[in-house]
Amino acid sequence: MSFQKPITIPGRRKVLTKNMILDAQANSKSASECARWLNVSFNTYKKWAQYYQVYDNVKPIGERYKERICDL
Repeated sequence: MSFQKPITIPGRRKVLTKNMILDAQANSKSASECARWLNVSFNTYKKWAQYYQVYDNVKPIGERYKERICDL
């Protein structure tokens, strides 16, 4: 899979496509990691993932850390 940069509309916003979000989810364990992988803010990632109705495909931000604490 090749990485595509978010489409930037000058003076406006960054636009993420559904395929970009799905690629990020395939390469990440959490929603915040997807945002870092796409090099956008978490709020931008969340907005577009909810728009395409694929936000629930990865674990929420803190769930991964709760698992680590419970395992101790």
